[in-house]
Amino acid sequence: MPIDVDSEIRVFDRDEFHSLAHRVLGIAFDVHNEFGRLLDESIYKRAIAMRCAVAGILPARQEVQITVRFEGFEKRYFMDLLFAFGLMVEAKTVESLTKAHFSQALHYF
Repeated sequence: MPIDVDSEIRVFDRDEFHSLAHRVLGIAFDVHNEFGRLLDESIYKRAIAMRCAVAGILPARQEVQITVRFEGFEKRYFMDLLFAFGLMVEAKTVESLTKAHFSQALHYF
């Protein structure tokens, strides 16, 4: 099943991934703590991407397209955030995560 991503994709080793994830999630929690929980998801995504870029986590891309093709079928998805070509982040502004949210994130893998 061909999967096309509108970006270079890099595979990190475990330590690199954990270090990068820790930095990005720290920034995400800082943004959440500063802005609160009631804003539109797009505001959080933009703020997180901008702050990660300032912190040297580059590139910090938003809405990266993924296209899945299978026997004439084609479906496009958009990952919310992609950092350093290899850390994908799905942002949510909901009371609690549902099975549908987890399913959405699994589509990227």
